[in-house]
Amino acid sequence: MSEHRVATRYARAAFQLADEQGQADAVRQDMAGLHALIASSADFRVFLTHAGLTAAEQRVALEALFKNRAAELVTRLLDFLVDRRRLPILGELCAAFEEQYRDARGILPAHVTSAFDLRPDQVEALRGKLETKYKKHVDMTVNTDAKLLGGFVVIVKDDVHDFSVKGRLEALRANLAHV
Repeated sequence: MSEHRVATRYARAAFQLADEQGQADAVRQDMAGLHALIASSADFRVFLTHAGLTAAEQRVALEALFKNRAAELVTRLLDFLVDRRRLPILGELCAAFEEQYRDARGILPAHVTSAFDLRPDQVEALRGKLETKYKKHVDMTVNTDAKLLGGFVVIVKDDVHDFSVKGRLEALRANLAHV
C-alpha cells in the first residue's frame, strides 16, 4: 500500500477517534504544530526518517519533545507510528488530518494573492462570494505579490481564478499569438 494511502487511513481513524472524544479541535492544533515543525526543521525531518534509530530511542526523543505538550491522542498516535516504523509519513498524516477536519466541518481552504494589501471589507466581500459559490465556509489565507501588477488570484482546491493584470496580459498575449 502506498505511503499516501496509509497516511490517509491513519488520519481518517485519528480524526474519527478525536471527533468521538470531543478532542478534534485540540488534536487539529497539535497536528498543525507537528506539520509546521516538520516543515521548518531539517533536524526533525532527519529524525523521522532515520532508519538507524531503534523504536525505544525514537520513543524517548518523542516523549521528551511532546509529553504534556500534546493531546494524549497525538502522543498515542506517535507511539503507534513508532511501533509500525511509520514515522516518515507523519507529515502526510498531518496534512491528511487537516483535510479530514475541514471536510467534516464543511471548511474550504482558499488562497488569495493580491498585488496590494486588501482591506478587511474587501476580504470579507470576497469570502462571501466564495462561500456563495462553493456553499461552504471558506478559510482564506491572503498574501501580496507586487509582480501581479494589479488585481488578485484566488485558488480554491483545483480552481484558479485569475483576476490579475499580469494574468490578463498573459492571456491577451496568448490570444494574439494565435491570430
